[in-house]
Amino acid sequence: MNKTTRIEKTHQNLIQHYQNYPHLQAEDIFKYLFQSAFGCEHLVSNQDAVLNYIEREYATLSGEEPFRVEPLDGDYSRVYLSCLNEGLSAKTLAKLFCLSAKKEEEGRVRLEEKIEVAKELVADGALPLDREEFAQKLATWKDLGYPAVHHSEAFRAAYKPAYRVIANRYAKALPLLMQAEKQLLQGENAMQKAIVIGCPGSGKTTFAEKLKGKTNLPLFYLDAIWHKPDKTHITREEYDARLAEILALDTWIIDGNYGRTLESRLSACDTVFLFDLPVEVCLEGAISRIGKARYEMPWIETEFDPEFKKQIEDFPSKELPRIYALLEKYNDKSIYIFKSRQMADAFLEGLPTEGSTL
Repeated sequence: MNKTTRIEKTHQNLIQHYQNYPHLQAEDIFKYLFQSAFGCEHLVSNQDAVLNYIEREYATLSGEEPFRVEPLDGDYSRVYLSCLNEGLSAKTLAKLFCLSAKKEEEGRVRLEEKIEVAKELVADGALPLDREEFAQKLATWKDLGYPAVHHSEAFRAAYKPAYRVIANRYAKALPLLMQAEKQLLQGENAMQKAIVIGCPGSGKTTFAEKLKGKTNLPLFYLDAIWHKPDKTHITREEYDARLAEILALDTWIIDGNYGRTLESRLSACDTVFLFDLPVEVCLEGAISRIGKARYEMPWIETEFDPEFKKQIEDFPSKELPRIYALLEKYNDKSIYIFKSRQMADAFLEGLPTEGSTL
């Protein structure tokens, strides 16, 4: 995003922020801009301390606040503690908070850029704050080196803010993480049998490997079952027999599409991970693995097969509608749909690591 676009976005976001919080004061503008530029890097000591503070603050809430995520003017969002009412654990929120903490090398530059926009809006009356008071407080803040600031008493009294600043990449995955933690609380019904499906090149095999590392569940690749090292394949009968053996096991992760047997896997599993990514992303993913050894393939691809390319291009029109129809049929399963690899990665990073279930 170029500077002109950033400034325009800051202009819009600041006006919207005032409309959302008409009782805000200069300090609240400063806090908004500081968090937008630096995120939560200044607040993290260790995860246990973060968890303790979240639990103590959450205990003071009424429990009636709706869950909401409030994007800031940058790569971070305010995630309100009401997310704990929706199934997310305080431990996971603390983990996401700590994962979000990183040194923003351009933070000071970005902050001062945003401050200039705020000054113009106050001068023009678009932010109806006292101009002289705003200028004095801003000068003092600058002299101190732009430290982190607290909300004003007026803001606290009017809005009772209770949130944590989380990187957007994790904030976008919150609904899926809340769903996963609800599944975790089911005990014996937690994830034991999962399938990972989606367009070739979408990243589902890499995800399946990481999921195995998180859950300790055994992982099976349909490609590795179907293909032989000489680039031929086993018979359908052999494939079906091997798949039946896997499905009869107590726990598994199965990676791969293979539409003919998808419904049998859906019927047997308790959890589905679907990668529904743009075609161009999948094409790039497929091209990037040419010449590389892969977990699931008994040979190394040396060229981009035209038929395989066509399969990827046709996946949204030919395969996805049937997949979504089957997901509707088997809607008693725990279903997670990823629209980007970043969301899948954020989901995995936010998952707990103990035990062999989600």
